Amino acid sequence: MSGFIGGTSALFDFLTSHASAAALRLEGLSASLAEFPSRIASFFAMLSETGFDPLRMLSTALPWLLLGAGSEYLFRRLSRRFRLGSRAGKLSQQVLKALLDFAGLAIFALIAGWPLLMSSQSDPVAQVLIVTYFSALIGIRGFAMLVRIPLAPFAPEIRIVALCDADAGRLYRWVVGIAALAMVFLVTAVLLADGGLGRDAVLIFTLASRSVVTALLILACLGNRRAIAAILARDPSGRSRGPGWRSFAALWHLFAIFYICLSWFSTSILLLLDRTGAGRTAADSFLLVMALIVTCLLIDDWAAGSEARDRARRAQAEGGAADAEDLPSFPQFFGRMGQSFAILAAILLLIRLWSGPWRLVRHDKVAAILPALVQLAITLTLAYVLWHLVVIGSERILRRAASPRDGDGPPRRDRVATLLPLLRNTILAMIVTITGLIGLSSIGVDVVPLLAGAGVIGLALGMGSQTLVRDVISGVFFLLDDAFRVGEYVNVGLAEGTIERAGVRSLQIRHYLGTLHTVPFGQIGTIANRSRGWVAMQLDFRLPLAAEPAALAEVFSQIGDALLADPENGPLLLEKPGFAGIVSIEDRFMVVRLVYKCLPGAQFGLRDATYRIARAHLAEAGFEFALPEFRLEALPGGTKSERN
Repeated sequence: MSGFIGGTSALFDFLTSHASAAALRLEGLSASLAEFPSRIASFFAMLSETGFDPLRMLSTALPWLLLGAGSEYLFRRLSRRFRLGSRAGKLSQQVLKALLDFAGLAIFALIAGWPLLMSSQSDPVAQVLIVTYFSALIGIRGFAMLVRIPLAPFAPEIRIVALCDADAGRLYRWVVGIAALAMVFLVTAVLLADGGLGRDAVLIFTLASRSVVTALLILACLGNRRAIAAILARDPSGRSRGPGWRSFAALWHLFAIFYICLSWFSTSILLLLDRTGAGRTAADSFLLVMALIVTCLLIDDWAAGSEARDRARRAQAEGGAADAEDLPSFPQFFGRMGQSFAILAAILLLIRLWSGPWRLVRHDKVAAILPALVQLAITLTLAYVLWHLVVIGSERILRRAASPRDGDGPPRRDRVATLLPLLRNTILAMIVTITGLIGLSSIGVDVVPLLAGAGVIGLALGMGSQTLVRDVISGVFFLLDDAFRVGEYVNVGLAEGTIERAGVRSLQIRHYLGTLHTVPFGQIGTIANRSRGWVAMQLDFRLPLAAEPAALAEVFSQIGDALLADPENGPLLLEKPGFAGIVSIEDRFMVVRLVYKCLPGAQFGLRDATYRIARAHLAEAGFEFALPEFRLEALPGGTKSERN
């Protein structure tokens, strides 16, 4: 740990010392800023002495450029017949359009470039300028063609991103314009340095041009904030991306401005320290960040498309509609994993890019902490991937394992809602603990005393909280035995009602009158689950003793048929209600019984329906319910005797 802290301190000392040196250099440049115009004038005067004539160079280059542009225009007119029809997809049309555009650019470069190179051989200075700026022109046009592939500002029918014409055109102009200006500034700085302009003057021009480009980038972020937010928040088909992308879309401009300012500041310091490769590093890192965002977007679109196709195949195989359940899928997992590794790779490449100009690897103490940072980043990424794998695997496996059996009804969601929170929380705690230990170990902390201390603390807690341990272990075994699920009606002796939540150590049961009972698992001896499989209901009818049992059996058979045929109550029965016969005989009536099996929770509604149907059928068959009778008899002597 001391080594890591020492390396971190050395890193800050390293940056502070270089910032001080850069400040001194900037102070010297400020003193020579007044001489910059005269140095530029002297530079061009020196070029004139070599025989360089800008007007002659332009008059020589312009005809060949026009010839190349005309040839390209003619090729584009002829290539229109190769356009695909309206039935072709956007991707096919984009590929063909890109190929034709690059073919036209190649024709322009060949017809205009080769004669330009040949015509300027007599003037070396003009030849260098023509070759440099012509190469920059080809590069800018190639970049513009790449930008036109997703934006398609002039062909909205093949546009990939979900933008309107105005937003697409504005974003295209900003991106291409800034790229063109940055390219011109870059090649101009290179030509000034190679042409013999003083180092301070070249540095002033470079810092000023980079500041202009930085300001334009910030303005572009603010001016196209909504357009790029729409690209980040929705895919080309209009599907809304996940909450992470939506949050990033709302704040992307702040991150972009912060990164642009940080890159400008770091590059300026490096340039003041005569690290000439800083500009290229900044450009490479900017392109790397853009490539990272595009890669993550493509991975997200692939995962969404794969998930939709997988859901459609499952729905077709099951002969129904697509699953309404928002189940985590393996395409989602692979998409997150791909995005995580892309982010990790980008971070490592950025560290690699910026460590070169800063020469961090040459400092012993500073170089010592880089492997620790890399190991920490890899550990966090693997923990992130492992957590998502646990979420997907646990939910899918548990839902498949909870398939109905033995007339168990639809237990899938109930069991998942009971087991999944406990399983996820346990595994999450393990992942966080292991990740924390590996992270501490990567920065030099000795984790052996921590493990020993954790063992002692665990032993003390175990001895002092035996009741808590009993509750937790009892709950685990209750859950493994599938004794209850969230939403079921149970009686645990201490409480009765519907289970609302199964925690780590207790069960919350809502009584039908509204009382919420919290019962520790360790205090539960027996669980009477009244929501599993089926429920039997016995209904007694008091009928006169004169009723014939055979006739009653026929009537109750008709009652069972009527219940089964009822469209509302019939699906709740698991079998036809059965006549159990005479169960008891009282003084002046007999008790007969009807028994039926139904789905759990439906017995009370069926009881009312059964009594109503039985009353109608018994009355139609001529059977009346036995009524209580009270008889008064006169005894000798005038007294009364009451008999029931």
